[in-house]
Amino acid sequence: MDAPKVGLIFIDHGAPMPPWNKAHEEMLPAIEKELREEGYGGTFAALRWCHMEFAGPDIKTTMDRLEAEGMDRVIAIPIFTSVSSHSERDLPNALNIRY
Repeated sequence: MDAPKVGLIFIDHGAPMPPWNKAHEEMLPAIEKELREEGYGGTFAALRWCHMEFAGPDIKTTMDRLEAEGMDRVIAIPIFTSVSSHSERDLPNALNIRY
């Protein structure tokens, strides 16, 4: 049996100003490099960044793309600096997770 294909997504709030979103998205190569250097290279078949609002891709689009790419599992890492309705309610709902 083949190892499952695992995707890793980072989710932020999103901003109406494109440079703010771009700064986060541009971190992916550094994250991939760090994962490789720490011995996790090849663990994730795909790494993506997505946004809750104001910018794309959104969570649904990202999840749909990963499903189309054949991911068996997706690990979602929220990038929020404080507790909010997004982190406590909206994000779990978007990922179809219930506490």
